[in-house]
Amino acid sequence: MVADREALSGEAMGSARGSLQLLARRLASELRERPVALVWTKADVEIAPAMETAVRKAVFDVMPNAAEFSVSVVDEADGDPALNKGTGLVDLLRWAVDVRRATVELPSPAATSKDPLFVYGSRPK
Repeated sequence: MVADREALSGEAMGSARGSLQLLARRLASELRERPVALVWTKADVEIAPAMETAVRKAVFDVMPNAAEFSVSVVDEADGDPALNKGTGLVDLLRWAVDVRRATVELPSPAATSKDPLFVYGSRPK
């Protein structure tokens, strides 16, 4: 779930906050124990502390196990765009690659079926 700090600090900040709150509730209702992360983009942009608190509350009240990341592109001292480096993106990508859902445990294969398509769920006679 992406929270654009620039949108949350601009003229339409109330609308952006409302959209995030609705999205958080919708996502939580469809989550089914899948991992989710709150990603703050443009982390170098300041927003009102009350806005940050409202967004966090909206997300973590309905998805308390959500991870949280802040990402941004930080200009190097000389301002050369070729030297810009991302901050926080590696951590986010590492989490996305490493996070795992709860595994599904299949029942023991039925000994009565030799057909692999019907091995699971068959009941011995």
